[in-house]
Formats: sequence, C-alpha cells, structure tokens
Amino acid sequence: MRGAASYLWLPLLLAGCAGRGDGIAVGDHWIPGPAIDRAVTEMKGSFPQWGRDSLAWAILDGGWGPAWILHDELAAASEAARREAEILAARLRAGEDFADLAAEHDLGRPLGGAGSGVGPFAPTPFELGSGRVAAAVAALEPGEWAGPLRTIQGWELVQLLDRAAVPRNRAAVQVRRIVIPVGGEEDRRRAVEAWNTLPLAGSAERLERLPFRFRDGRLARDS
Repeated sequence: MRGAASYLWLPLLLAGCAGRGDGIAVGDHWIPGPAIDRAVTEMKGSFPQWGRDSLAWAILDGGWGPAWILHDELAAASEAARREAEILAARLRAGEDFADLAAEHDLGRPLGGAGSGVGPFAPTPFELGSGRVAAAVAALEPGEWAGPLRTIQGWELVQLLDRAAVPRNRAAVQVRRIVIPVGGEEDRRRAVEAWNTLPLAGSAERLERLPFRFRDGRLARDS
C-alpha cells in the first residue's frame, strides 16, 4: 500500500471532481459516466449475458481508458483529427462510399475479428483491438457505420461489412476502419502507463465498480 504522503493532494482532486458530476478521474483526466453508459448500451444488445460493469471494464481497459488520456495530453492534435473525421462523417452521411473514403486514407483493407475464445471471458467481442470500436460494431448491422470514435489510435470511423450467421455473441465480424491518427507509439505507451498508475477519483459508485486489482492503492481512501 502506498504511503499517505503520496495522496496529500487527492482530497483537492476529489473535491474538483465532485463538480464534474458522474465519471472517473485518472489523474487530472476525466472520463464522463454518460459516455461510458452509451458505449455499454451499444455493446449490451449483442452481449446480454455480460453484466454492465463487466462490459464497462472491458471497453475501458480495452483501450478506451488510455484513449481519454492520450486525447487530453494531445488536445490540439486530437481536435484537429476530430474535425477531419467529422468532415469524413459528413461526406458519408451525404452518400459517399465508405470504401472510397477509406482508400483515400490508405486504410481500405478489411479487418477481421472473431467473437470467441480470447482472454478470461468466452466469447469476447474484443479481438478488434479497441473496446470502443467493438462496442460500436456490436450495435451495427452489415453495411452500417459509426463514428467518429475516440480510440487509442486517434479518431475512427468504422463500418461493419459482415457478421457470421450465428448468435451475435459468438459471431465473427469483418469491418473496415478509417483512422485519423493522434500521436505516435510512444504517446500511446505513456497513455497506457498513466491509465494503470495515476491516482483515481470521481464518482464513488463508478470507482467501486472497477476491478479491485486496478484501483487498489490508487484511491484517496486507500492511503
């Protein structure tokens, strides 16, 4: 357990978070609770056997938690990438073809991901390599797209190309993704490290839902 001196400033952080409402603070990086709930709701339709807390954790620890840190740390680059992604989304809404836009960014290669047999849960939807992308894809039908999505890679647009004709919670999927990158590999590494080490604060109910192994020694009351 960490020494009390490490947490002398945390009461101030907790007080500051109280004014933000529902969410989780990782250091001074804020993850809004309603955003977590929306992602969980998208995923829940395809994975009803999972509890909401388990889905929230899988999405956050599947890259979305570190993504909030990355985008905070590189705020100007993130905003520029988001604007570019929004322009592409507007073009899609206007009727342009997803594959054509993906080809413009040299990201038109379909990416596959199976929905079973990975990690401590089986089946799992997270072979796509991004918890937030997996949540969005879970709510899509073939041909539909979603985004822009904040991910550890940057801002993404994703299109579901195909889903195997088996129950959705076991179905392999094929997707096409457009990624407007934010930062580089070292930035992502630092964001993941921060996600796993910075002090935690925010909504007590949210914090209690996180796995004990993740929050142990990182809360003000643990000092």
